[in-house]
This record gives sequence, structure tokens and C-alpha cells, in this order.
Amino acid sequence: MWTAAVLLILQCGLLGQVAGITEFLPTDSCSVVETLAYSGDDGGIVWHSSTSQKLFYNGDVNAVRYSTAGGALTYETSYADGFTTNGAIHSDPSTGQLYQLVSPQNSVLTGSMEFAGLYCLNIDLVRGSYASLSSNIILHATYSVYVGDGYLAVRSSDGTWMLVTLGCSGPLSVGSLSVDESFNPYPCEQARQSGVLETDFESPYCTYYVIYAQSSHLHSRCISGANAGSQTQLTSPSAALSDICSVSIDYGTNSWFFHAEGITYQSVVYDEALALCSLTLTTTITATTITATTATITATTATTSTTATSTATTATSTATTATSTATTATSTATTATSTA
Repeated sequence: MWTAAVLLILQCGLLGQVAGITEFLPTDSCSVVETLAYSGDDGGIVWHSSTSQKLFYNGDVNAVRYSTAGGALTYETSYADGFTTNGAIHSDPSTGQLYQLVSPQNSVLTGSMEFAGLYCLNIDLVRGSYASLSSNIILHATYSVYVGDGYLAVRSSDGTWMLVTLGCSGPLSVGSLSVDESFNPYPCEQARQSGVLETDFESPYCTYYVIYAQSSHLHSRCISGANAGSQTQLTSPSAALSDICSVSIDYGTNSWFFHAEGITYQSVVYDEALALCSLTLTTTITATTITATTATITATTATTSTTATSTATTATSTATTATSTATTATSTATTATSTA
């Protein structure tokens, strides 16, 4: 049992998934449903909350929500006024947090508008806290947003890829990556597109890249580094991948999600299909920052998880006094990283 004590705790700051999606499997036991009766015609973005296991899609009439528990799609509810109220919503594929992008007037974003901040949403798409950007971005005429673990990438009006830190309190940092005037993604009918932002901090050639749909297949496109502008086709054209414009993924279940219009899957024709499929994913975590903080821990029970016990032991042995040095913090960085 711990009594009150001042401990030096090393906290690893983790920046995203160093993830390689090596293969999308559109015909590998997908769960496919017809959503026309609930969403209306196609036109919008698909996003998935990994923590709540919910898939959302924005049709012309309604936004809709499906459960993805157990690897199957089950309809739950619809939200009226899909685009003006429930547009420009995206999700972090690791945390499941939902975000809605807005203008300085709190209007839902579309192409060519000014991106000033975002709202954190709950699972019922109700706005919560607001976070402003450190500097506003005028969006490209084609609304294209790609979300990764803690970051999103958008193109500005001049074709520059902009990186925005995600969070529920601002100001959120904004930085530029590369100019990519030739990027021409396949738009949804409401002139929107969304996909996945991934990172590879060990590569000297491409640090950030986006996964995006191009009608009947998916691409990975480098947006920073020496190979900026290069891309790789990730899927072969398929009857199950017709007219897709938006994708989302879940790192926890190795799943990906998309909307497609007029597809045939396992001999069934779908007017407006939502699909959940599996993917092959290789992921490692890279610690990018290590910070030392002090904390007072008072234990009232003797029940502690193995991870918490090993961390506390390391912290106690490291911090025998309330004063720590940078040398001490550095010497325990390996332990902190392995714990993370």
C-alpha cells in the first residue's frame, strides 16, 4: 500500500501511429448494408468512432449512425438536416473523438471557406467544447480532410498541405507541409472528401501521407518529405469499390469503412451501401517527447494493476528526492518508452 508520496513520473508523449496499411481487403467477409432509406442519396463523409464502435455517414437527407460491434453493421438512428447541421465531421481513428470543423461564424465548413476552429462532439453529435486554430486556413475549393492519431491534414486555397493538431481546447497548432497543386481527389456529390492521415517518422523520404479514395480504388499519397506528391495504389478496381469517395479506419480492430453507390457485393446490388471490411495493418508507436512531472499519490487500497505497479516502482526508485535532474529523466526514458 502506498502512502502519500511525491513521485517523479516520466510521461511519454506519443505522436500517432507509424502505420503501414499494406492491404485493404474489400471482399474479405465484409459487412454491407443498404442505407438509402435512412440517409437518402449519397453525397457525404463516412467517419467511425473506435471507442464507441459507431459508424456515421452523411447522406443528402440525413446523417445516420450504425453500430459496428462484433464486426457487423446495425442501424441505430438518423440525424436530420445532414449537411448544414451535421457536415464536416471527422473522427480520430485511435481515440474515437469526434470533431466538427467550423468557420469564424461557427458555420459548418465546405470548400473555399475559412477554417477557424473545431468543436468536440459526443456520440449524439452534440457540440461540446470549442478549440480555435492558432492561425486560420482558407480551404481549397475541394473540401479534403484526412485525419490521423491526434492530427488532421487539409489543403489550403493555394494547394499547400496544412497540418493541424487535434484537441478539445485551443489554440491548436497549425503548420505547413508541402505544396501539392496536382492532387485531384474524387469528390463526393456534395463536393467533400475524407480519408486517413498516417505518419512514418523513421522514413527520410515521406513523413506524412494520406489514404484517399479515387472512385474504384484507394491510394496512398505522400504529402511531406523528399517524395511529396508520389503515390501508391492500394487496391485493385472491384465491383465492391464503385464510386467511393470517403474512407475511415479503426486501428484497434484492423477495420476500414466506406460508402459506395451502385455496387454489387456477393451477388447483391446496393443503391447506397455502407461497408465494414478488414485490412492488413502494421503499426508501431514512436515516443517523440519525454517530460518529467511531479505527482502526489495517495493509495487507499492495495489493489494495483501490474503496469501501474511497475511504473510506480520505477518512479520511486528514480526520484529519491523531490528534486530531479535532466540526467535522471533521460536515464529512465527507455523504461518510460517501453511502458508506453
